[in-house]
Amino acid sequence: MAASPRTGEFESLRWRRVDDSEVENSTYQSSRREEAQTKTCDKSVSDEVASRPPVVPEVATTIVQPQSPIGLPPEPSAADSAAVQEPLRARLEWRYPFQAATRRKAKSSVTALRREAEALEEEAEALFPTAGARVQARRRQAHPAHLSAAEIGAAHHKFLEHFALEKSATLAAEAERLVQQNQLGADERAALDLPALAAFWNSDLGCKIREHREDVRRELAFTARFSPQELAEITGIKTRGELAQEFVIVQGVADLLVLRLDEIWLVDFKTDALSLRNLPEKIKTYAPQVRLYAAALEKIFHRKVTFRALHFLALGRTEEV
Repeated sequence: MAASPRTGEFESLRWRRVDDSEVENSTYQSSRREEAQTKTCDKSVSDEVASRPPVVPEVATTIVQPQSPIGLPPEPSAADSAAVQEPLRARLEWRYPFQAATRRKAKSSVTALRREAEALEEEAEALFPTAGARVQARRRQAHPAHLSAAEIGAAHHKFLEHFALEKSATLAAEAERLVQQNQLGADERAALDLPALAAFWNSDLGCKIREHREDVRRELAFTARFSPQELAEITGIKTRGELAQEFVIVQGVADLLVLRLDEIWLVDFKTDALSLRNLPEKIKTYAPQVRLYAAALEKIFHRKVTFRALHFLALGRTEEV
């Protein structure tokens, strides 16, 4: 008879044959008991794990809304479009309510207003109109440098501003003094029409002004505010009705005024070369300028301009306007 094996193992059992002596050994018996308990525990845990349902890992789910092509936001609704477009259209179609004021200068000079009244097309004009051939020839003989008409006029105004009124009888000496003091250039001195200047200061008006020389102001710069209606009345320039609430700042320089306590006398010198035949036309041209000077001075000094005149040096004529 064949000997039976001492060890074996089934599906759920593992065994080993031992001798009686081994069974009696308590130490060995205890260790085998612990081993059996451990195996039982491991088998229980394995069974429990096996009996659990399979664990499915959690996956975050994001619902993605469909977008417009190339990542643009979806098209707004008709109501949203109208809500956005109406304010935008109102802004784009807005118009400045004072358009007429934008076409009118807020600041001007007396000379510019005179040019506008004459309806001249040029943007700028010389300080003094071009002199005629007769006077230019006389001035070329005195000075060959050929100053322009504007420069000749400026030289006369510079002399009238700076010469001493009490020395009107010696204008040539005064001109030399101004050259020495660098208030006149040598070419400007040569261009002066001293006989014409002396004729004015020896006239009745010139003598009257010299009697009040302490009240004389020469080349007086001024700035005054006018409404468009006031300018229209003085210059004849038509204005638009919507400009009624606007104003224009006017600047100018008055050649000579006598500032008395209760009145003002105003004289504007002209160096134009002209004849008696075209004098009326020149007076018509310059009269609005003098009237505007007078209106500005009345606003500034709060007294009436009782005398205003143009003096044409070339003719030796003083014309009240």
